This record gives sequence, structure tokens and C-alpha cells, in this order.
Amino acid sequence: MKRMHHVVITALIVLSSTSFAQSNMQSHGMAEMGHGNMAHDQQQATNEYTNGQVKKVNLETNQITIRHEVIKSLDMPPMTMVYIAKNKSITQGVKPGDKIKFTATKNNGKLYITNLINEGSE
Repeated sequence: MKRMHHVVITALIVLSSTSFAQSNMQSHGMAEMGHGNMAHDQQQATNEYTNGQVKKVNLETNQITIRHEVIKSLDMPPMTMVYIAKNKSITQGVKPGDKIKFTATKNNGKLYITNLINEGSE
């Protein structure tokens, strides 16, 4: 009987602490939290152009490999990355070695080129 009494008391303590934790979280304003700022699957865009150099162009997949400077709006350090051109006209006339200025977006984990100014090769 004493053992059963301990089991019931332990169960009540566990249930009440779980209930308290849930109500405590609701009172911390999680509903008002600005989830729109979460960048992992939200689109990020910028009108600020970034300098880069084309390393490779794949017209079939509409992808451009670019070595670029810092992209502040995407919090990206200088690196070489593969980007998807938002439309096929972006890849027209672009070749490896070309110096470019471009704008990029990140949407659902993929990087896209939205605008590209070709400044020619060295």
C-alpha cells in the first residue's frame, strides 16, 4: 500500500510540473515572436550588388559557379559557390573568367542569381 502511495504521488508531481512548464512557456510571448525573421526557409533578397568572377557556366542546368566577395545580406563570407540563375537570360553571354556584379537571394536553402551585370573578362 505504501509503495502504491509513492507511485501516485510521483505521478502527480510529474504531471503538475509538465503542466506548469507548458503554461510557463505560453506566458513568455512565443506566439508574438517574429518568426518571419527566421532565414532557414524564408526568402532573403538584396538590391546590393556583389563583385564576383564567373568560374563555370552550365546552360543545361541554368547554374553559374561564382567566386565572390562578402554578401552581407546573406551573411556569406567570400567563397566560390554554385548559384541557380532565376531566368535563362541571366546566363546568356556569360563565360568563365568574366568579372560580374550580381544580386542574389536564398530561398528554401537554394541560392539564386536575380540580376547580373557582366563587366567582361580581365
